[in-house]
Amino acid sequence: MKKEVGVSIVLAFLFWVSCANATPIDVNIYSDTTISSGEYGTVNIYDTPPDQTTVTMTGGTAESVWAYNSSIFNMQNGNVSFVVSVFDNSTAVISGGSIQYLQLSYSGVASLSGGSINGSLSTGGMATVHFYGKNFNCIPHAGGGWLITGNWDDAISSPFTVWYRAGYSEPIPGSFDSPITLHIVPEPITLSFLLIGILGIRKFRG
Repeated sequence: MKKEVGVSIVLAFLFWVSCANATPIDVNIYSDTTISSGEYGTVNIYDTPPDQTTVTMTGGTAESVWAYNSSIFNMQNGNVSFVVSVFDNSTAVISGGSIQYLQLSYSGVASLSGGSINGSLSTGGMATVHFYGKNFNCIPHAGGGWLITGNWDDAISSPFTVWYRAGYSEPIPGSFDSPITLHIVPEPITLSFLLIGILGIRKFRG
């Protein structure tokens, strides 16, 4: 808790300095914190072993975010105007906000359930990406790779299109040999029946 408060105070101070100088400030983060406002340049996220660092973005803007080690970047809102880069064993959890480019390498993992990627998505090494939504469709892109379309969650009002930039021989997203996994989110009624079933099994076992 002390670390989180301390980092929040530092970010608030950096935001004040940024406003005073009208120039985005680069920042290195080594402990859990939340970015809720402000304008930043490059945000670097590192673990402080043995602790894992989680940075949650609920607002504000950054030019780029770079996640290293096994850190977690949890984006719920806000804007990253250039790139989110996921390295090493780090993770990006994107449920809202706007990103221009999302790139993963080594053993990075991304979980996508909302928001928008306006440029492209790319992977390298053993990196993997998980989409959570419905109505998925994959269309070959003239520039290579695939256009992945669908709806986040189960809402018709939340369509998305992501260009997965890859080679022309890249397998179709969702296939067993693709780094892209498409998870179909169950309908609410299906979830209700699933919960009833789980409760029934627990009652029977009890």
